[in-house]
Amino acid sequence: MLLLGCLAQRPESQTTTRQSNLPTTPAATATPSQSLTEGPRACFENGACITIEVASTEQERETGLMNRKAMPVDAGMLFVHDYPALHAYWMKNTLIPLDIAWMDENLTVVDVQQMTPCASESCPSYSPKAPALYVLETNLGVLGRNNATPGSKIRVSNATIIA
Repeated sequence: MLLLGCLAQRPESQTTTRQSNLPTTPAATATPSQSLTEGPRACFENGACITIEVASTEQERETGLMNRKAMPVDAGMLFVHDYPALHAYWMKNTLIPLDIAWMDENLTVVDVQQMTPCASESCPSYSPKAPALYVLETNLGVLGRNNATPGSKIRVSNATIIA
């Protein structure tokens, strides 16, 4: 397994023709100053929603939330992978504690973990218990407060996902 920021290595035997219509440019993603109804967002089964940035390119997934000193409580980042797999994440150069939810192609949560900041060269990696196509990172505690647990669904709006 190769960890590049937040990117897992694609198995040699697997090719992809999957396309995503998710926004991939900074202008197309929601910023903290935008209303929750203006940009992409993730909503939990309890009705609570957070604004999300979407990381769907290799470069965006590698950078993720690295080097950010803070993130608004009602914000997060959705990582869109090209294929379902046991995508491992790490916290190198990530300065804020995070919750992470791995989701399958139906946006059903398959695993949830908490990740702590890491500034050393030997940061632990976090892997899901089941293959995932999507990953949602939020501030620590957000997933628990919104009952995002394995088996629950997270709805993504104002962004098109083709799975």
